[in-house]
Amino acid sequence: AKKILPEESASCADAGPASLEAKDMNVPAFDYSGLDLPTRDTLHWAEKEIGEARRDYIARIAQAVSIAHDALCATVVQNLDNGKFTKSEESFQRWCESVGIKRSTAYNLLQVQALLSGSTPEEQATLEAASPSLLYAAAKPSAPAELVQAVKDGDITSHKQYQEALAEIRARDAKIKDLLEMSEAADRRAAEEQRKRKEADEARIAAENKV
Repeated sequence: AKKILPEESASCADAGPASLEAKDMNVPAFDYSGLDLPTRDTLHWAEKEIGEARRDYIARIAQAVSIAHDALCATVVQNLDNGKFTKSEESFQRWCESVGIKRSTAYNLLQVQALLSGSTPEEQATLEAASPSLLYAAAKPSAPAELVQAVKDGDITSHKQYQEALAEIRARDAKIKDLLEMSEAADRRAAEEQRKRKEADEARIAAENKV
């Protein structure tokens, strides 16, 4: 990921926190009907500019938050109010709040930075070009490895594609789980039948011996 220079840090801090959030997929699409062609072209250009700026912003802020996290969590911070030492994670959370970043967003950004750091330069370039919503989804610890790699390779390029692929994987896993449960149930029934046959054989032998 691109390194943040000291003189650039102020502009990052001044930017609004809204850019850090993944786009709400429930927001209805804008209705372009009734607009003339020049207006539609202008709006599409503005959307493209905003998308590119947001993607670059996410990568830069993720790196800055990660650096701040490492700095704070590598040291013990003294609380000036009561003289006691506080947990470094709590200090990190307070620092994030002071620069306008919510705690949940901060840890999402740490996940994004971990994803970027664990990728090749080519994969980083692909990830940095992804939408924030796709980047956040791929950075989740629960994200399937095959989907993460598909995002890194550029095979999945939108959050919608990711969600569709994730739904397919979950459906596949659920089917596999059902088959396993059916197989285990069949094994239990077979074992129970075998036990009953064994008990019947033992009872028959015991009866014959008694006779």
